[in-house]
Amino acid sequence: MLKVSSSIFSLHFFFMLSSFLSPVPPPIAEVGCRSDGECPSKEACIEKECENPCLYIKPCAENADCRVHDTLPRRTMTCKCREGYSGKGDVKCDKISKWKTKAKKTIFFLKKQRAYEFEHLDVFSNFFHILNKLSLPASPVTIGCSYDGECRDHQACVNNYCANPCTTDKPCGRLAVCTPENHRATCECSPGTSGDPYRECRPVKKGECDHDHECPDALACYDHRCRNPCTQDPAGRPCGEYAECRASSHRAVCMCPSGWAGNPHDKCFQHDCLVDEDCARDRACVNNECINPCDDSTCGVRAQCEVDYHRPRCVCPPGTKMIGSSFPLNICLLVSTV
Repeated sequence: MLKVSSSIFSLHFFFMLSSFLSPVPPPIAEVGCRSDGECPSKEACIEKECENPCLYIKPCAENADCRVHDTLPRRTMTCKCREGYSGKGDVKCDKISKWKTKAKKTIFFLKKQRAYEFEHLDVFSNFFHILNKLSLPASPVTIGCSYDGECRDHQACVNNYCANPCTTDKPCGRLAVCTPENHRATCECSPGTSGDPYRECRPVKKGECDHDHECPDALACYDHRCRNPCTQDPAGRPCGEYAECRASSHRAVCMCPSGWAGNPHDKCFQHDCLVDEDCARDRACVNNECINPCDDSTCGVRAQCEVDYHRPRCVCPPGTKMIGSSFPLNICLLVSTV
């Protein structure tokens, strides 16, 4: 028991001594930055890396330059329009037109010559007001018009451009006439029409109708009245002789009567028959006529032709006997009585 306890004590003492003698590991260095103050000039701490915020964030508009200021605890940026452009650098930079540059030079010259003393005169007051506004570098340049009063009476200011409001907005409805007046588009229905000119104008009816579709299907529009097209032909009748006229879809339709043939726009004629059953039993239907089929049939020697239910048949008269059964080559021979 004493030997086990001494062994355990020796082992515990060995581990304690090893912990004191082992070298202490060096501290782990943190990678990157934690604040803008840890970064070089003109750089900011972005996602634990020192970066140029102008290149990383790109806060400026087109044609503007970005500048980094060494402020703390955070870097700040400013956007300035480049030379030849004006506006707000982080929103939009517009190119300065030549007439604005000339206006600035004119202001400088006039003020240098103390010409601003004429500002009290009414003739120059509006002129100087406009030039002074243009001389401010932060003021945006307005190209064209800014409100309707800067345009002619028949024009309106649309997107800084004086234009005809009738052609830009197209506010009028179908068959309406647009007239520009006092910077506004006025719509009126054209002569012969009525309705809402801003939606649709419709022709004014002079009678029952103006078009066929305003009449029932069996009538058509003639002289603003719905009439039967079968009775309105200038010649009296639109169809041929013996033909029938029926109105359909506002038009006259010609047809021959049932069982008749021919051209309904010229003449219709009636057939005797269409099939054999339309004729008597001793007649057959040939070319739409009921005829005796025996007229076109030939029987053998001494044989006679008879019609049996629309068909020709050769028979032998009394006192003769038929030889052969192939029509029409059958022959009747005399029968001897001795």
